[in-house]
Amino acid sequence: MKKLIAVLTCLVVSFVFAIQGANASTLYTGYQSQNRIFSYDVTTGSPVSNFSTSYPISTLAFGDDGYLYTGYVGSNRIFSYDVTTGSPVSNFSTSVPVSTLAFGNDGYLYTGYVGSNRIFSYDVSTGSPVSNFSTSVPVSTLAFGDDGYLYTGYVGSNRIFSYDVSTGSLVSNFSTSVPVSTLAFGDDGYLYTGYVGTNRIFSYDVSTGSLVSNFSTSVPVSTLAFGDDGYLYTGYQSQNRIFSYDVSTGSLVSNFSTSVPVSAIAFAPTSVVPEPISSLLFVTGGAVLAGRRYLKKRRAA
Repeated sequence: MKKLIAVLTCLVVSFVFAIQGANASTLYTGYQSQNRIFSYDVTTGSPVSNFSTSYPISTLAFGDDGYLYTGYVGSNRIFSYDVTTGSPVSNFSTSVPVSTLAFGNDGYLYTGYVGSNRIFSYDVSTGSPVSNFSTSVPVSTLAFGDDGYLYTGYVGSNRIFSYDVSTGSLVSNFSTSVPVSTLAFGDDGYLYTGYVGTNRIFSYDVSTGSLVSNFSTSVPVSTLAFGDDGYLYTGYQSQNRIFSYDVSTGSLVSNFSTSVPVSAIAFAPTSVVPEPISSLLFVTGGAVLAGRRYLKKRRAA
């Protein structure tokens, strides 16, 4: 019986650790002067992995396929990588260099460039161009809102613009307190922005264009992204450090060192794991079979 209990204990412990491990948040970072991607466990600040890339990194985004897509302001090309192995998966040419990229609800990859008043989209499964449309100003950063519109900012403009990507039409625009280097939507629906020229983050209600909040940061902000924990993570292209903030209070939550400065960050998608109920049934079934075999052997003996 002791052997049976030991088997059950091992199965349950393995199941619990599998679920916990799958929920860990891994942050991937890139730097515009380094041909390498680094990843970190944001709960501990510990390095997880790093691998080489074909070009330096200006921007990062994960696709629905789980691959990490990269762009660089010095190259008319997009590359994708399997982050579990660090191996390149694909690459395809773009019409202009790439300063920023974001995936739309349609599955296409949208790109912008600080030297062009135009947005381009691509089918990453083939590398083929899908569409392109003009913008009011060049594009430093992109983010899709819950409304499906594409919001853009430019490091040379105190204004945010939104577009309907199905038509390329301008939907709205509103003024910002400072120019915009990077932007990201929070779980609260507000749009958060950062700028390389100021130690401050601002948030806006995109339905009205109204300023919602602003708070100070330890260093200027080149890139930002929300984690599964709800905190806002930021990086700066002249600082070997990542900072996180509680946007509800503006308080600093954590900070940890990085191998190189940070131009771009992106969180890995949450791992797909078996549903707890089905997994528990699987574990229970295995335990029952093990128990039956154990008892059968004892009776035979």
